[in-house]
Amino acid sequence: MSDLALHSIRSFHKLAMNMPDPSDNRFWNYLKDKEIDYFPAGKLRWWLLALIVLGWAVEQYEALKNAREGVIEADVQSAFELTDAQLAELVAALEKRTGRKVKAQVRLDKSLIGGVRVVMGDKVIDGSARAQLGVLESALKA
Repeated sequence: MSDLALHSIRSFHKLAMNMPDPSDNRFWNYLKDKEIDYFPAGKLRWWLLALIVLGWAVEQYEALKNAREGVIEADVQSAFELTDAQLAELVAALEKRTGRKVKAQVRLDKSLIGGVRVVMGDKVIDGSARAQLGVLESALKA
């Protein structure tokens, strides 16, 4: 499956997951705002269900493909924008730690105050200032 096809399916899946309930008037306003063509009411739920299931199938396909290729996806949350050099250094450290190739998705999260938080599957590495302050607060309360 091509990257463009996977991207399109992911986009439709994300759109379907964020839509309000079709029985609610907000749903139809949402469609108007997004300039989505009207589907016949009986078929609309099936289209949405198909998009949700297709999105899930793509996620499972990507997970199997990554496992086969020895790749792990990392959600990197940073308080500030990372330079290319900083990201390369972080990815190299994560690859050394996991023994796998790391595919990083970076996003900004100002609530971290400072530092970086990395989520890889069920593992979380939290080097954010917010986490450090939380540890300090717990230590002071004890």
